[in-house]
Amino acid sequence: MKNPRTFNVILILVLLSASLLPCSAALADSFDILDKRETMLSGGAVDLAVSGDGRWTFILTGTGEVAIYDTAGRLLQTLKVGSGYDRIAYDQTGNRLLLGGSGRQEMRVITLAMRYGIDDNGSPIKGAKDAPVTVATFNDFQ
Repeated sequence: MKNPRTFNVILILVLLSASLLPCSAALADSFDILDKRETMLSGGAVDLAVSGDGRWTFILTGTGEVAIYDTAGRLLQTLKVGSGYDRIAYDQTGNRLLLGGSGRQEMRVITLAMRYGIDDNGSPIKGAKDAPVTVATFNDFQ
């Protein structure tokens, strides 16, 4: 280049843009183990899926169940889904589990409903403490 100042500006811009790029595992030369956990499964793992945010791990077992684990490796719940499935995927947008099997002529779609515990200790309560509660949201304010 004829102008060294232009070269320096271009070099600085290239270095800045490279430093702003997200670090990719594809660029790594090697890996170190930061954490290792082992969880015992009944029925053995056939396949697994992880939620997009990494909050839940869904493990399809050989006994026709899906075991749901949190990030700490604690078993949250087990769902019976039926036998003959060997593949599982989690659809984050629809909150669905997709199950398939190489010997099956169908795909099973299970839509999950989220339940949230609400701590009402110390709150004023009218009526039965164990009464079911439904929360409805409206988004068409006119």
